[in-house]
Amino acid sequence: MWDNDSVKGVLAPRVGWLVIATICSIVIGLRAEGQTGSASSETKRPGGTLQGSVSDWSNQPLTGAEVTIVAMGLSTRTDSAGAFAFQNVPAGSYRVEARRLGYQPMAHAATIAGASDAKIAFTLPPAAQLLDAKEITGKRDIMPPDAPQRMFDFYRRRKTGMGIYVTRDQIERAGSVRATLGGVSGIRLSTAPGGQLRGIEFVRCSGSLRDRASPVAYFLDGRQTTEGGLSFLSDVDIEALEIYKGPASMPPEAVGNACAAVFIWTRR
Repeated sequence: MWDNDSVKGVLAPRVGWLVIATICSIVIGLRAEGQTGSASSETKRPGGTLQGSVSDWSNQPLTGAEVTIVAMGLSTRTDSAGAFAFQNVPAGSYRVEARRLGYQPMAHAATIAGASDAKIAFTLPPAAQLLDAKEITGKRDIMPPDAPQRMFDFYRRRKTGMGIYVTRDQIERAGSVRATLGGVSGIRLSTAPGGQLRGIEFVRCSGSLRDRASPVAYFLDGRQTTEGGLSFLSDVDIEALEIYKGPASMPPEAVGNACAAVFIWTRR
């Protein structure tokens, strides 16, 4: 039989080790909890904002352009103002790409430092457009073989027959632009004191030649110009003319507040 002193002698060391083991377990648990809390707080730390805009070469915003942070696989699209934003982006350097149908894609590098913001702006160039064989054949059907490509719109509109079309051959056969247009109804030629053609007046624009004339839109080599009239050109400078005597006959690119339009094509 064990007496009380013997039992105490056996149990005392075991109880001591049990207490020590319990204390160690509590300390280890507290350390683990502290490390977990620290890691959790780092995980919950907010990232930065990556924002920017996408526009074309004329600085017009591009709506619906796709913007991607490549490494994260995150994508968004631009709004009506061409703007985009990514929230809570972790700190780091990223490759960001922007693309839109009809434009060449572009990539920029962006760096997020902590919770700071980063801004980037994309300016997308237009995509190169290749003409297929059918379109090239169509141009050949409209234009003479020796005609310059820049005058395609002249020959395209001439095929509609909506206006008056004067070529270089006609001017040379008549001797001058003034002589070529002399018999055209509905217009009156304005000349300078030396006989140089100054401009074209349209009956339909004012209702009467004696009334104040309404605006006439002038286009030089396909672009609208504020140089009204023809006084800044001589006959030898002119390759072709298009004359539209009223809004009903004017092509879409000339429709506006003008009552008539004159397209001037120069020799190069």
